[in-house]
Amino acid sequence: MNKIIGAFILSLRKEAKMTQEQLAESLGVSNRSVSRWENGYTLPDLQLMKEICELFHISISELINGERQMNYLWEENGKKEEGLRAHQAMEVMIKLFDYEKKRKTKYVAFYFWIGTIFWGIILLQLLFFTFGFRKELLLNEVQIAVFFFLGLMGQAAGFYRNSKNKEFTKKEAEFLLKEEKYLQLKTAEEMIQFCRKNHSRILKQQKQAFGEIAEKLEEEEYGEFTMVLEEYAINNSPKVWHAAVVVTNKRLFISGEIIKGQLFTERIIHILKLEEIKSIELRNYDMMIVTDKEEIILKGKDMERLMVKLNNHEALEGK
Repeated sequence: MNKIIGAFILSLRKEAKMTQEQLAESLGVSNRSVSRWENGYTLPDLQLMKEICELFHISISELINGERQMNYLWEENGKKEEGLRAHQAMEVMIKLFDYEKKRKTKYVAFYFWIGTIFWGIILLQLLFFTFGFRKELLLNEVQIAVFFFLGLMGQAAGFYRNSKNKEFTKKEAEFLLKEEKYLQLKTAEEMIQFCRKNHSRILKQQKQAFGEIAEKLEEEEYGEFTMVLEEYAINNSPKVWHAAVVVTNKRLFISGEIIKGQLFTERIIHILKLEEIKSIELRNYDMMIVTDKEEIILKGKDMERLMVKLNNHEALEGK
């Protein structure tokens, strides 16, 4: 598996006419890491896999299978079959998730043991002092402070690694592998999971916003695209913070918080029928949506993806 993925990364890099140094710089890793991937010794972690896919314009399924493929449909015995390769890739990816979890667990155990050893030395120092060992065998105050600090750093590193040691599930793997055109997001959990494909950090307030949007969906309505925003404003009204966006098969939902006084916030939700949109304009990190009644200014990262989604939506065709 390592060699298949590594060989594919090598072919993609050569196809893009990039050196190992250039690929490493694009991904923020060392040349040695790229070399080890391509030779099949190690695999990039999950976040780097996503970045590699974005860089070379391929899907996770293609990267796992080690070749470009027709992901949607193909003919077999006169029948159109869908999803077999994606399913195989999903099974491989779940194994990768499990491998990464075990690898991170080893790091967590290592850091905790380092911290425990240094604190254990300090404990022995106290026992030496209690039972009257010779003074020259005891640590001085500076050494005690250094050992305590090293022990603290080891424990802190262990807790940090443990917080990053997320257990991925089969459902989450499906979201990473499934093509966007087939998704029907009904719950807040599904909306958040889709959003994680492009936003690694989702605030608690934004998760709550997805929850409120999910409650507003009609019976035959479902989300097709989600993302988070830094802020948005409507017709020069006060800015709305910690916002979430959901594009459904019928409407556009935007939800966030406004500040009420000095201590309180209030959540609001704005719902717009897609056919009401007259124009969409992208300006640096901002996007402006214009209707007959209002102008909505959205600010956040990767606004191009939202613009592409809206422009390609069936409800906006021909506008």
